[in-house]
Amino acid sequence: MTKAILRAKISFFDTQPQGRILNRFSADVGSNDDMLPQTLFDFSMILFIVLGAIATTITVLPFALLALPPLLWYFLSVRRTFVASTRELKRLEGMSRSPIFAMLGESLSGIATIRANASLQYFVTKFQEMHDAHTRAFFSFIASSRWFGFRMDSIMFLLMALVSFLSVLFQQQKWFNIDPAILGLSISMLLQLAGI
Repeated sequence: MTKAILRAKISFFDTQPQGRILNRFSADVGSNDDMLPQTLFDFSMILFIVLGAIATTITVLPFALLALPPLLWYFLSVRRTFVASTRELKRLEGMSRSPIFAMLGESLSGIATIRANASLQYFVTKFQEMHDAHTRAFFSFIASSRWFGFRMDSIMFLLMALVSFLSVLFQQQKWFNIDPAILGLSISMLLQLAGI
């Protein structure tokens, strides 16, 4: 991206706002340097916890396999909705961040003119409006993430409830011999999933 910007024609800089260019560089470098290693670590840790919990549950309670297909279908449908909406929300958030960078650059380069014309209050009000627009977009992204988190917690609650009720039912009816220690391990691993 740097090479493309350095070799761009002058007309590119005339048509693109300075804030949009700065926003792209700061967002890309920030995500690669700061967020990517932590995200990969979190993903691998959660993946192994989920696989371990589900494998333990299925080993201890094979009848839990009956609940996995509908819960997996629900997860995939919620995920599809979440990914589509957050992609647009992140795009809106990036678009609302660009004017902030542009205005900061313009204000710093023209601070003498702003003070000479007594336009400080106008720029403060304009900056607050831009900042409010960015905050609305960012809050929408946070709210959609909480919506997705609640749906994931409901999936874990349903799986935990089903495993608990079925294990008691199968033990009482003598349909399946369940070791209480391994059942406790399985339920504690499912509880760990609910806390993610």
